[in-house]
Amino acid sequence: EDYRIDLSDGVEQVLDEQPVRSRKVSSLALLELRLDAGSRAGAWLAGVEIGRLGPDRRRNHLLLEAGLSRGANRFRIENQWDAQHGRGEPAPGMQDRLTATWDRGSLPGGLRSRLRVGGAWSRSWEDTLAALFDYRSFRGEVQLRRALTDRLELRAEVGIRAKEAFRSRTGTYDAWTAEAEASGSAFLPEDRLDALARYEERDYESDGSGIPSSSTISSDLRYELRLGPLLRPFLEHRVELQDYAGASDVFRDHRLWKGRLGGDWSLDALLGRAPEPDLLAGPWRLRTAADLELFRAAESPDDSLRLSSAYDAYGGMIGLSREAGRALWFDLSLELGRREYRDGGGETHLDLEGLSFRLTTSDFTYVRATLLAEWSPVAWLRAEGFLQWDDERHDIRADDFRLWIVNASLTHPF
Repeated sequence: EDYRIDLSDGVEQVLDEQPVRSRKVSSLALLELRLDAGSRAGAWLAGVEIGRLGPDRRRNHLLLEAGLSRGANRFRIENQWDAQHGRGEPAPGMQDRLTATWDRGSLPGGLRSRLRVGGAWSRSWEDTLAALFDYRSFRGEVQLRRALTDRLELRAEVGIRAKEAFRSRTGTYDAWTAEAEASGSAFLPEDRLDALARYEERDYESDGSGIPSSSTISSDLRYELRLGPLLRPFLEHRVELQDYAGASDVFRDHRLWKGRLGGDWSLDALLGRAPEPDLLAGPWRLRTAADLELFRAAESPDDSLRLSSAYDAYGGMIGLSREAGRALWFDLSLELGRREYRDGGGETHLDLEGLSFRLTTSDFTYVRATLLAEWSPVAWLRAEGFLQWDDERHDIRADDFRLWIVNASLTHPF
């Protein structure tokens, strides 16, 4: 992760020539152990232990799951424990999450239900920004599902959540949520619909500072249609409306709309050839799309932050993927676009929880690339890779931003 601003000692320095390296390269050793056991009575036990050891940082992940399945009923308990230590960790500490789930697959009226309750706690060992990770929380959800047709399913869910932060003034709140979802084939035999509507009411502890209480309404939609072997056009849409109960240094009422219109093209059909029946059998597809995003933030005379964040963004995407291959699975996408702020951008400084931040909004052009790949040249060897590259070139050079992540693994299944 590279950036061009140094805020050490509260003094801003623009580095015109060389970016600052935010983390040094370090080596890590990985140890992974897995356990799976089951019985004919429908009980099972599974566990995953992953340890990462290095000179500057140590991480441990332990996941245990136990369950019992009887007829249309299924009960499952899951516990996840994580710990991180070392001077290379931004927030050394521990987290634990316990969840119990009860599924019933047969109810009157063709309904299926799920009841889920869980609790979590987190502790950090430092008094800096890591204090935001000192909390305990509770969550409960009730879900109902019903198949409307053979290929279309409806889901409704209501949930509550309570979180108590120990050392931060901004993290304690109560919330409740409601969701409605439809997924499957909606109108035609060859279409696919995924639609989700969500409402959340979040009430923060009133102490005159931090995050104000808010309500959020959002909807997500994806519709895909198969037009023969050549083309699968699709439409994606997202709307979000969030209103805050009071003035804030950071958070403002906002409206967001994002849309994507595109299509998946079969390369074999475009080239007029049949897929080759060899070791790499599996269709290659070309994906193209156009994107548009509109963001509007309301301003209030009581707001202490004088920085408008309303913007328009537009761009395009092209991708190449290989599906259902026995030896090779591949997905590459490249996005190019532009974000323009309606007031031309600006700059301000913000003090929050004892930390000083520089906030800026300047127009920029972005390039984003993502690569996911899995290759099994022989049955006893599997290679996996992930690459992400984000590059923002701002009209104000000091705001330039670059983030890259590379992850590769070589596995011997046995």
